[in-house]
Amino acid sequence: MSPFVSLNRAGKLVDFFRVLLGKDVVVRIYTRPPSQQSGSLSEHAEQVINQFENLGSKVIQRKGMHQKIAIIDGKIAWEGSLNILSHKDTQEQMRRFEGENAVQEIARNLELDKVESGSSAGKLCPRCFEEGIEINLVQKQGRYGIFWGCPRFPACRYTENISRRRRN
Repeated sequence: MSPFVSLNRAGKLVDFFRVLLGKDVVVRIYTRPPSQQSGSLSEHAEQVINQFENLGSKVIQRKGMHQKIAIIDGKIAWEGSLNILSHKDTQEQMRRFEGENAVQEIARNLELDKVESGSSAGKLCPRCFEEGIEINLVQKQGRYGIFWGCPRFPACRYTENISRRRRN
């Protein structure tokens, strides 16, 4: 999870992610939508998100996110103040947590398990697509429950209900 992404930093990780994806490792990247990234990072974000999606990574855009976390194999988590996909020269820090229980708790607290259960990978916003913009829908929580929504809100107000599984 890195709220901000830059071409320079992401460019240093592309080959690494390409190797992982070639080994069928699932790479999920959580970041803010480009519209929520300031200055040149907004333009960078669109390019970086497209680059990672074209590699086969799952990019989940979360409005207003601030967390900076890396989870590796569900057993190790790095958490701290470092924007993993945008930093350059910085004095930020990260803490390492080990163990499946600790990592699962972090994922639950950040609601990563909810996103994964209804992943939108490849589910494009149809309204944006008509305008030539390819952007994946994201899972959102509203007053009536969880739904798919366009991360470009309020520029695009497309939503789609998520059907809930019935219990037997």
